[in-house]
Amino acid sequence: MLNLKKLLIKILQNMTTETETCDIDPAWEDYTTGQDPYVMRQGKAVHFNWACKPKATITLNATPVQCCTIPEGFRPKRTVYELAQGSGTSMFLITIYPGGGVMIARLRDVGNANGVYTQGTTGHWFPLNLTWVVD
Repeated sequence: MLNLKKLLIKILQNMTTETETCDIDPAWEDYTTGQDPYVMRQGKAVHFNWACKPKATITLNATPVQCCTIPEGFRPKRTVYELAQGSGTSMFLITIYPGGGVMIARLRDVGNANGVYTQGTTGHWFPLNLTWVVD
């Protein structure tokens, strides 16, 4: 069993790692200045990381709004969905499409029993952290 563990460690250490930044949609910006969205590919796994905020108040209902684009070579083969927590008690849906579009939608305050969609303001925090497998 020990030899298998050593082999797996060696395989992981020898995987190549590629990193790229993503194109930001003009209506969005880094939540913290200088922390651009990026993707990192290690083997067949891709990790995407970014914390963003809208530049102006934006309605985020059931219709997705694009915030950035994943570069080719890092895009998922199938659409990836994830619910995430934003500022305070808010929740939102992140969708990443095979074409590279990173979309945000369905922003709502969890404390709102009606589940009514709300607007993202200029100070609203949208952390985006997803991982998927590519060919």
